Amino acid sequence: MEPKDQQINIIYSDNHCYISGEGHLIRKENRLSAERKIADINPDEFEAALKEYQDAYTELWKQAAAEIAGAASAEALDRIAEQLALADVIGDFDAIADLIDKAKNELPTTADEAPGDETGPGKSPDSEVTAESDADESAPIDTTGDDVSEAKAGTATDTDAATNVESSPADAAGETEPAQPVSEEISDTDTAATDDIAPAPDTGKTGETEPAQAVSDENSDTDTAGADDKAPAPDTGKTGETGETAQADEEISDGPVSEEEQYYLDLVSKANDYARQTDWSHIPQLFASIYDSWNEGPELDASRKDALRNRVDKALETFNARKSEHYDHLKEKRQKNLDYRVNLLERLQKIIDQKRWQAAGEVASIRRKWDDIKQLPSGAPLSEQNETFNKLLEVFDEKRVEYLVKVREKEEENLTGKLMIIEKMELVTKKAGPDVENWENLDKEIDELTRQWRKIKHVPKEKEDEVWDRFKIVRDSYYTIKAEHDESYKKDLESNIKSKQRLIRKAVSLNDEKDLAKGVRTINRLHNEWKKIGPVPKELNDKLWDEFKAASDAFNKLKSENIDVIREQENQNYEQKVALCVQAEALADAENFKTAADEMVKLLAEWKKAGPVPRKKTNPVWNRFKKAMDDFYKKRRSFFKDVRVDQKENLEKKREIIGKITALAELEDPSEAIDKVKALQDEYKSIGFVPIKFKDTIWAEYKSALDLIYGKARASHKGSHDEQRPGRAPAPDRGDKRVQQEIFKLRRECDELKSTILNYSDTMTYIKPNKKGLELREQIQNNIDEAEKKIREKQEKIDQLSSEE
Repeated sequence: MEPKDQQINIIYSDNHCYISGEGHLIRKENRLSAERKIADINPDEFEAALKEYQDAYTELWKQAAAEIAGAASAEALDRIAEQLALADVIGDFDAIADLIDKAKNELPTTADEAPGDETGPGKSPDSEVTAESDADESAPIDTTGDDVSEAKAGTATDTDAATNVESSPADAAGETEPAQPVSEEISDTDTAATDDIAPAPDTGKTGETEPAQAVSDENSDTDTAGADDKAPAPDTGKTGETGETAQADEEISDGPVSEEEQYYLDLVSKANDYARQTDWSHIPQLFASIYDSWNEGPELDASRKDALRNRVDKALETFNARKSEHYDHLKEKRQKNLDYRVNLLERLQKIIDQKRWQAAGEVASIRRKWDDIKQLPSGAPLSEQNETFNKLLEVFDEKRVEYLVKVREKEEENLTGKLMIIEKMELVTKKAGPDVENWENLDKEIDELTRQWRKIKHVPKEKEDEVWDRFKIVRDSYYTIKAEHDESYKKDLESNIKSKQRLIRKAVSLNDEKDLAKGVRTINRLHNEWKKIGPVPKELNDKLWDEFKAASDAFNKLKSENIDVIREQENQNYEQKVALCVQAEALADAENFKTAADEMVKLLAEWKKAGPVPRKKTNPVWNRFKKAMDDFYKKRRSFFKDVRVDQKENLEKKREIIGKITALAELEDPSEAIDKVKALQDEYKSIGFVPIKFKDTIWAEYKSALDLIYGKARASHKGSHDEQRPGRAPAPDRGDKRVQQEIFKLRRECDELKSTILNYSDTMTYIKPNKKGLELREQIQNNIDEAEKKIREKQEKIDQLSSEE
């Protein structure tokens, strides 16, 4: 079902939104949200209002791109999508959906990639793993008692190992970590450690002849902590150690293994297993247990025992190195999170500075992101940030309440205003009827009230539909009455019906259009024309719209099925327009500007006939063609500017000759004067054009000067042959004189027409080649063609009179 506004009238539509005649700005359905109303705007100024919402989308895009890039999980991206869908902006939300899909495809496989959400979305920081605090990890292991005394009485290697165990985990990492939970840093593939992590029971058999195998590292990410502290770790029977470790195992395991040696091999295996685990607080205690068990172990050859002890020491070093790296990474994460909070503070401060109290959704998003950040360094910056953030939230919440109160008050005022307008429209409607003689006055009242209605903005949401329905009913009622009693309006309605039916037929015919690229532009043009057509009877409005929409949908389906064909046609059109650009650019070097100008007009006509090009190439190729035209006409204007300078010089030269001719009238001998005049006449004729506005004046002065000379000669009756000059009979009779006057008149009219053509041509160079400009150019060209036709007719008449003469 079409929206109610769309059934009535649409004043604007594009890929992302449409605007109804009543000023409802509707965002079209997209991959993030269903179709919904964004705002009520003034239809008379919808372009400016729409631009604000489009500009807001640009800002939203920048913000969304940053948030999407920083999202750590699909759930976080879904939350971003939900929030974006609520934004009151107009733009390409499908592009944002593509960006979100791309981000989901590029999500890391581990959960500790996103700042502030290292356990992954939907997980509690305490879920899966309950880790000891950093403060607990920093505490030295208690090694007092008999076991330690025995350890101190052992070999030097034993003593060194005991010293390593007594070092705190923080010391091993080279720093003292603050008391902060680290559960979020544990790998996704690690299994949660229990409170009493112990090695798994030994399922192997001691005393077997098979050599002891090193514990494989292949499954280090999925190893679980054992359940019994005192049972040796199982021999997995897998190889996989590399480097010196594997080589040492092979050397130690070469040959039969005694029960005593197997005891120490089991401890080495447990140490290797612990070295791969991530329970940073508990594993050191397990290593201490290994060393205790080592000191209590059976007698063994010293060299072999030392070699095995080195393996345990290396496992502890490996664990401490991993732990140190972990805490370095954790520290870096915490600093990044701290910096990220700075960014959130800046965004919140910006909203307050801009007084965007309507941005509750954006503030809620900032608040949620703030709360989601868990891993942070302790100290003054953290507490200062929290204090600042809470103060900013208080300011925003306080100002928003004030804003909402004002908005509500304004909406109530708007409601009152719209109800008053409805009442006035009802009074005007009561005036309508069969007795109305001047419907124009009532129309003006209705139109003015409608304009006032559109100017008033939002009303309370709960009253929106009710007040709209009342407005629509009273307006429809007025036009229904008018349609019954105003014959002129009936004719207008009939004309509008025919116009819409004509557009429907054109839309239907597009399904047979071979040039689908042209058809795409045509269907858009038809929709624009549809919006400009006036009202039709209410009972036909929905029917006509449904027919037009059905035809449009059918063509759109055809377009979707043949999108490759359309692209190919657009590319062909693009190549054609590029060729026109090349031709237009070549005209800039033309020498004959009259011929070149005619050619430029032809190129422009071909451009208009060429079909549409790919949308991304439309502006670039048009700008190239327009630049070629601008360059040509600029050079042409420069040329004619120089011509005008030459014409001014010609004017001065002709005036100088006229002065010389006038001076010859003082000669006593008319024959001598005529001889000299002929030479001056030849010189006068060799001079080019003068400025058009002086043409008639200079000709009259020239003719008067000649009349002085030849008139004096005729008066003296000397040498009738001297009285002649080109184009003039020496003593014409009355009939010849009449013919000459007619010829002179026709020539003067031709000169005036040529001057008019020149002015038209010069004017065309200043007209911009936009839509209106092209229409004006076409009109001027028609005037030029008409003037040239008249010149040809007058020239034919001049030739005819000259032959009769």
